[in-house]
Amino acid sequence: MLKQNKGFTLIELLVVVVIVGLLATIAIPQFQNAMEKAKEAEARKILGSIYQAQLLYNTENPSKYAKQFSDLMVTAPTAATTAHYFTYAIGSSGTSWTATASRTTAGGRDNVTAANKYTVTINQNGTISRQ
Repeated sequence: MLKQNKGFTLIELLVVVVIVGLLATIAIPQFQNAMEKAKEAEARKILGSIYQAQLLYNTENPSKYAKQFSDLMVTAPTAATTAHYFTYAIGSSGTSWTATASRTTAGGRDNVTAANKYTVTINQNGTISRQ
């Protein structure tokens, strides 16, 4: 009686490795896109908080908007750190204002370069745009 070997052949293993490699090639860029969308959602959330704080400030100080974060009841990172993916700034001119979230490299942890940095902006009307 012949003894049958149990296991996989080298060809079968190579086919599996090739398939896994192809799946990884497709999945990794999609995962990076999903992560970037999540980081942008964080920026939009903080900009929404700034918008609400500006409305409150304008209620207490008619016809004026805050020109700096210390005037608002909200904190936002104004300098790049490894804990945040965006830096935030407020620009105010009398009866209008904008708050911007500028994408940073976050201490070199991301694949963000000068070519693919972007800015998310909100204005006094609550309009959010990405540039």
